[in-house]
Amino acid sequence: MIIIDSSVLISYYNNRDDNHSKAEKVMEKIRLNNYGEAFLTDFIFDETLTVLLSKIKDKNRLISIGEILKMKIKERISEDLFERSWKIFKEQNKTSFSFTDCSIIAVINKTNTSYLATFDEEFKSIEGISIIQ
Repeated sequence: MIIIDSSVLISYYNNRDDNHSKAEKVMEKIRLNNYGEAFLTDFIFDETLTVLLSKIKDKNRLISIGEILKMKIKERISEDLFERSWKIFKEQNKTSFSFTDCSIIAVINKTNTSYLATFDEEFKSIEGISIIQ
């Protein structure tokens, strides 16, 4: 299984993004099922649409993107995952992960997911995660 981080999704759906071509290549590998089932969390969905709203001013396009991404939500941040995420957030020392990033780490730990599609270099410091870029 592979989690798709908002950094890849934002670059993929924003043609003007510096990493757009890179994101297209990553998404093609994911479409070919190279890493197993792809999914995202409701927090990643939220972060992606929130950022894209400021970059893409076309509400109809955002709704279309949202409908596609909604189908990929396989993990919702429950109270337990929220608390795990909060613990990770509070205890980080050498990193500056956002709360959503901490929730990704919590989901990876819960689901034993091996792969993460992200352009966030800081995830490379987490053992046991294969970063796809």
